[in-house]
Parts: sequence; C-alpha cells; structure tokens
Amino acid sequence: MAQRNLGGAFRDIDAMCNQISLPRAVADVAKQLFKRVDDERLCRGKTPRAVHAACVFVACRTQGVGRSFKEIAQLSGTSKKHVADCFKVIQRAFDISGGGAAAAGEGAGGADDGSTIKHPAFDVVVRLCSGLALPPYVQAAAQGVVTRSTEHGLLTGRDPYTVAGACLFFACHLLNQPKSFSEISGISDMAESTLRQAYRCVDHPSSASLISPATSTSTASRSPAPSSSPTAVAAICRACRRPSLA
Repeated sequence: MAQRNLGGAFRDIDAMCNQISLPRAVADVAKQLFKRVDDERLCRGKTPRAVHAACVFVACRTQGVGRSFKEIAQLSGTSKKHVADCFKVIQRAFDISGGGAAAAGEGAGGADDGSTIKHPAFDVVVRLCSGLALPPYVQAAAQGVVTRSTEHGLLTGRDPYTVAGACLFFACHLLNQPKSFSEISGISDMAESTLRQAYRCVDHPSSASLISPATSTSTASRSPAPSSSPTAVAAICRACRRPSLA
C-alpha cells in the first residue's frame, strides 16, 4: 500500500514538472526529497499535493532553476499557504536556506565536483531581460550583481524572482537603461513593494563592493557601448554610479 502511494506521488511530481517543462534532474531531486519527507513523516496531515509542490520548489532551488513560489504553488491546485507550510517544514528539517542546499537533493544527479552552482535567479534574469527587450550586456551585468549580492549575503532567503528583479533594476540604472519597478513587476509576477524592499537591501553601504572601487569618477550621463564581454561589463560597472530610489 505504501509503495503504491509512493508511486502515485512520484507520478504527480512528474506531472507537475512536465507541466512547466522543468528539467529531469528537478523531478528526480523532488522525488528523492519527497521519499525522505515521507519516510520521516515530516508533513503528516498536510495536503499531499501541497507537499509534492513544496518538494518541486525545493528541487528547483537546489538545481539552480529559476521558478517563483507562486508559479510552483499554482501547480498543486491548493492554496499558497498550504504549500508554504510544507516548504517551511522541509526547510527546517533539511536546513535549506537562501538559494537551496545540497542536503535536500543528496545523491540525486548533483555530484560535488567543486564547480560553482549558479544562483536560481540567473535563469530568471534571462527571462526578465527577454520580456523587457534589454540588451545582452544588461543581462550579463544583472547576473554579475546577483553573484556579488549573493556573496555578500545581501538577498539571502529571497525568492529567485525577487533577487532577479532587484538586481536587474540595479543593473539597468547602472547602464543607463532604466526600467521602473512597475515594468519589472509586470513581467516578474512580483509586487512592486516586494521589489522595492529587496532593492533597499542591494542599495546598502556594503553594496559598494558590487562595483569596483577603482574608479570614483561620476559618469552617470555616460551611455555605455553595448557589449556582453565580461571585461567591458566590469569596466561599465566601475564607471557608473549606483541607482537611487529617490
């Protein structure tokens, strides 16, 4: 009976992943995570589909796949609150924080070869830039801000869409390609207030290190030449000032 229930849960997780074209690795991690949750009876009494969705959301984070919590919760057909309750239980049990932890997907297609795992917000930045018709060098710069803000712990624990939106706003203003919170929230499915709050974490004294301090010259009026070269992007970031909420 238990084996039959497990099989049903695995099929449901596969269906959720297929519905939004998630990679096979995400489904595999979600199923292994669900088995651990089920074995330890962590979500006893919770709505099964909410548990499945929470496992898919955790798997997306551990595999560096950018999907919003709302997007995953909608797959379950239950309320966001039910899925959030399950996620919090799993998060506490497996010490999952920020962009996710390897513990949740241990042994599931993620060999530790010492390579750097990209932040889930990387994929989201690509999707947002595409939706806003932004040039490649803005995308590259925004992903650089994601990396550096993560290194400095400025956006720890934030949803990938929130991280991507805040960092993209930062990069757009750095590169004289300004986009409003309203424009970014319109395609990211995040509330403007959420993006503003996250941006305040980036627009922080320690965020000076997101930009090389080598150049202190103010060139806010300079329009950078389009380039996706890492060297060119670094030079642009050195030359530009941080945007302001004012």
